[in-house]
Amino acid sequence: MAKDAAISEDTNKRLLVQVLGEHFLLRPEVEGRTTAGHLVRIDFWAYPSPHIIRLGWDPKPFGIEVKSAGLANQLKKTAIALIGQAIIYRLSTFPTRGGMVQPDFVLVYPGIGSLLALPQGKMIRGESFDDGVKYGLERLAGRFRVGELFLNEGGTAFETRFNGGRQFDTIRGKSASDPLGREHPHASR
Repeated sequence: MAKDAAISEDTNKRLLVQVLGEHFLLRPEVEGRTTAGHLVRIDFWAYPSPHIIRLGWDPKPFGIEVKSAGLANQLKKTAIALIGQAIIYRLSTFPTRGGMVQPDFVLVYPGIGSLLALPQGKMIRGESFDDGVKYGLERLAGRFRVGELFLNEGGTAFETRFNGGRQFDTIRGKSASDPLGREHPHASR
């Protein structure tokens, strides 16, 4: 939802702990390493609970990166930086009981569309926030298994999307299609 982007990063993190805490074990501020050996820190390293796995969620750990939109004249910059950061995290390794592993995927919150949404009636000179920009950023993110996390209006349910398509939600469970591309991880789409 677009209003999520106007909330501070710390408030967004607290909200996610409230909503996702019953579904996932969330470890905040987990340090990992890039392929070049540089230190990184992801906002949440998440392990799915048994009940969410029964609903169709894969049992692998994943990451969540959280932002706020910041200044209205930096929305596109914020969205692009968030996707770039999430891709780096997706390709990094983080500690688990079984050793260092890459996250199965990384979710960004708020979603890309929320970060690109301008307040009603606001225009920024030289910036175009049309569906083409959103579509392109979603597709780029999806190629690296970076998806979007959305909360419903009451904060009682969540949905994940990859490549703009629903992957999972707490009401309907896992999507029948596989927007993560697990069937053909290197297939061109």
